[in-house]
Amino acid sequence: MRLWLERMVPPGPWHDGMVDVAEVGLTFLLILVLFFVLRVLMLHGLNVVMRPLMAAARREGESSVARVRTLEGLARSVLGYALMFLAAITLLDQLGVNVATLIAGAGVAGLALSFGAQRLVRDVLTGFFLLLEDQFRVGEMVTLMGIPGAGQLIGTIEDIGLRITRLTDTSGKHVIVNNGDIGAVVNHSRGPILATVDLGVAPEHSLDKVREAVEKADLPATLFTGEPSVQGVAALEAAKMVVRISARSRPGRTTEAELVLRQAAAQALRAAEIEIK
Repeated sequence: MRLWLERMVPPGPWHDGMVDVAEVGLTFLLILVLFFVLRVLMLHGLNVVMRPLMAAARREGESSVARVRTLEGLARSVLGYALMFLAAITLLDQLGVNVATLIAGAGVAGLALSFGAQRLVRDVLTGFFLLLEDQFRVGEMVTLMGIPGAGQLIGTIEDIGLRITRLTDTSGKHVIVNNGDIGAVVNHSRGPILATVDLGVAPEHSLDKVREAVEKADLPATLFTGEPSVQGVAALEAAKMVVRISARSRPGRTTEAELVLRQAAAQALRAAEIEIK
């Protein structure tokens, strides 16, 4: 390129300087063009990857769409900043700047910043993996364990961000949790959950008779996906026999299902003339 510029620039006292300036200018232009071409190609590749994920998310619901859009925005930002950093380093190198020294200094500054903002980094990284692994979604009921000062929180997810998660607990309070504080997650909204209750009956009744009565209990299909059954004797006392009754409930409605199951089982036992203690 320099030989071509030397032939193109007219001879004169400023010939070499003009060639140098023209060479630097053309190098800058080529780097910028390459930057925009790579950016378009990377965004196109990202769209190709995200298109089937977005189609699957639309079939699952709005919460899945929001999760995929958050991940897509994060990926766009990371790719864009990485490409800008490479372009800036290349341009500075063409200007004769000692790039190695700048990178080393940036590494030291980044290390110092990471010590000061390690909690923020932890929250963001945890939020990214919460979204990527689809541990819970908006509208699902979960138990978040390991929360400082609270131990565990049970509630319905209202919003999931990269740094914080918002939920409404069982008493209606709005709670904001830093993602980095979340330990184990119990998701109550995926798959049928076993609703279980204990009822005391008079000890003179046989377990088979109790089981036959409970299996006739009428449970609403809006809350349950299976029939009730007696698991066995949970406790045996002088005045009563405690039997454990269970039934598969629909996701996210276990608490309501347990109340209905207890009432339905009690009515079935009374109908079979089994005394409840």
